[in-house]
Amino acid sequence: GLGRPPAAGAHLDQHRHATLVLDASALVAAGLPAASADAFWPTLGYACGNLAQTRVPALTGIAHLRPTRDELKAFAAAFGTSGAAALFHIVGVTPEAADLQTALGAAGSGEGVETLRLSPEHFASAWRTLDSGAPSSGGHDDGGNCGDGGGGGGGGGSGG
Repeated sequence: GLGRPPAAGAHLDQHRHATLVLDASALVAAGLPAASADAFWPTLGYACGNLAQTRVPALTGIAHLRPTRDELKAFAAAFGTSGAAALFHIVGVTPEAADLQTALGAAGSGEGVETLRLSPEHFASAWRTLDSGAPSSGGHDDGGNCGDGGGGGGGGGSGG
């Protein structure tokens, strides 16, 4: 017979809501994406996964960039490489994040949810890691990969 997914983790609504807000508006204000447009989405995904770790992030400030399906795939692949969250939300882009309040679910007011501003320095650090060709040291302090092939990230946007 057919199996059923377990009633646990990201299969439950309460575990699909964002527990971290990542504000990317400073990246856009700094002129990104620009000449590095092809590298923007995977680099952003890597930086977001590294900051989020096991928390489900809601990324704000980039909906107007209207990422394509391929750009979202590149973001998701890199997100799953550096973080261990089961999914992410991009406010105004992914299906479960029409707005920030929806992405946050029960914590829709945002009270008690940490907000981190993604800086050009976060982006540059992620780019240096991805562009180095060097193996990771295994820790997250340097912005590197966790050394075990990622985690449970595995390419999931909020649409599943």
